[in-house]
Amino acid sequence: MQAIMVMPGLLLQKPHAKAGTKEFCEHLARRLSLWKAGNINELLEEARTIQSRLPELDRQRGITEKKLNRRFATLIRKGEVHSAISLITEYGKGGLLELTPEVRTELKRKHPKAKPANPEALIQGDALIVNPILFESLTGEVVRKTALATHGAAGPSMGDAYIWRRMMVSFKSASKDLCDVVAEVARHIALQEVDPVGLSPLLNNSLIPISKNPGVRPVGIGEVLKHIIGKSLVSVLKRDITKAAGSTQVCAGHLSGCEAAIHAGA
Repeated sequence: MQAIMVMPGLLLQKPHAKAGTKEFCEHLARRLSLWKAGNINELLEEARTIQSRLPELDRQRGITEKKLNRRFATLIRKGEVHSAISLITEYGKGGLLELTPEVRTELKRKHPKAKPANPEALIQGDALIVNPILFESLTGEVVRKTALATHGAAGPSMGDAYIWRRMMVSFKSASKDLCDVVAEVARHIALQEVDPVGLSPLLNNSLIPISKNPGVRPVGIGEVLKHIIGKSLVSVLKRDITKAAGSTQVCAGHLSGCEAAIHAGA
C-alpha cells in the first residue's frame, strides 16, 4: 500500500510545464525502469527537483479579490462546487496558515495522541463470519461509478479526485484493469484480517491549518483512494447499514434524516 500511495507522485510528474505527450511517455518509461530496479532515491530526487522549479502559489504572490471572485464564479458555472469552496477556503479571508512552530504546537494540542478504545463502545464476543458471496457484487464497474462521483482534494500522496477519476475512466483497458484491482483490494479488506501497519498509508491524513482569524482550525484531508474504497463497500452494504442503524442514526436509518432533523428542530 505504501508503494501504491507514492508511485503516482514519483512516476507521473511532467518534466516541465510544456512537455508534450511523446516526451512525457519517454520520461515515464525511464522512471518505470528505475522503479522496477528499486532506484527509489533517484526518482525521489528527480521529483524534488521538479517540485522546486514549480511557480509559487498565487496566495504567496498575492491574488486580488477580483481575480478570486472570477475564478469562483467560473467554477460554480461548471458545477464544480467542491473546487469552488476549496478555492475560497485556501485563498479567501483567513486561508492557509504558515506552519510556524506556534501553529505546529496548536495543531498538536488540538490533535492529541490516540487512546485505547472504550470497551463499552466495542462489540464483544466472536467476530461475525461473513459469507464471501456478499461482496461478489463489488466489481470494477462499481468502483468506476464510485470514482466518477468522488470529489475532493489530495491527501498525503498528493493525488486528488480528478487524478483518480482520470486513471479509472480515461484509459480504456488500463482503466478497467485498475478498477478491477481496486475492487479486489476492497473485497480483501472486507473479508480478511489485514495488518493495520500495512493499511496505514491508505488511512493517513494531511493535517492542514486554516486560519480562524484569530485561531487555528485543523482540517484533515484523507486519501481519495480510501474514499473510493469506502464508498464502494457502502454501496454493497447500504441495506445492511440502514437495518443495523435503525432509528438511532439519522444519517443511515432515515431517508434525508439529517435534513428532517434540522426542520424538526426549527
